[in-house]
Parts: sequence; structure tokens; C-alpha cells
Amino acid sequence: MVDFALVLTPDKDLEALIDLIANSSPEATINHTVYFALKTRPSPVFIETKTASGNIESANVVDGVWTLMFAVDGEDNKIHIFDQDMRIGNSGTILGMYQLQAAFSVISAWIEGDFKMWITRILRTASI
Repeated sequence: MVDFALVLTPDKDLEALIDLIANSSPEATINHTVYFALKTRPSPVFIETKTASGNIESANVVDGVWTLMFAVDGEDNKIHIFDQDMRIGNSGTILGMYQLQAAFSVISAWIEGDFKMWITRILRTASI
């Protein structure tokens, strides 16, 4: 289950490309989901929270553990997925919160930089 999505808020040029592509598909979405809030907002990162104990009934938000799954486009024309528990912080300690803040800062910069350039290039190519 996805708990959070990090999205790119498109500028006017990218928004026009997104509308063109989304309106040409039956689902009118550029994401893998038809959830209304994500249909026209590129969503490169989805986050699932887990508890350290694994017991959701006794879970407390403070005990949440954040994990990542990385997919890397390799030079060998294969996509490599790293799906082990890679903890980037937690909401149970001050240090864990700073780790999350640092990770989100890096991820946000990537979304606004490399990802935005990539999605713009892909959508321009698809709209031709």
C-alpha cells in the first residue's frame, strides 16, 4: 500500500504537455494510477511506511520506518531493482527526523532537476 506520493508540480509548459498526453489516453492519466489527485502530476516517488515491529494493530505513527526501493537503469540495458530494507531515517528520534529531512531535500532536488528534464523530454517525444 502506498502511503505518500512525492509529485512534481508542473510549470505551464510541462502542464500543457501533460494535458495533451493525458487527454489522449482513455484513463486520462500520465501515471500508473487513475487516482484523481495524481492523474496530471508526475509522481516519481511513492512511499510506503512500515512499523519496526511489523504489527500494524499496535503501530504508532512515531514508530514508522521509511524504506526505499531503488530501480537503476544499468549500462547493460537492464533495470536493476534494489528492494532490501534501506532505512533512510525514522520518525522516532531527532536523528532519524534529520535523516528524513536530508533525504527529502536530495529527492526534491532530483525531482525538480533531473526528473523534470526527463519527463519533459519523454512527453515531448510522445506528443510528436
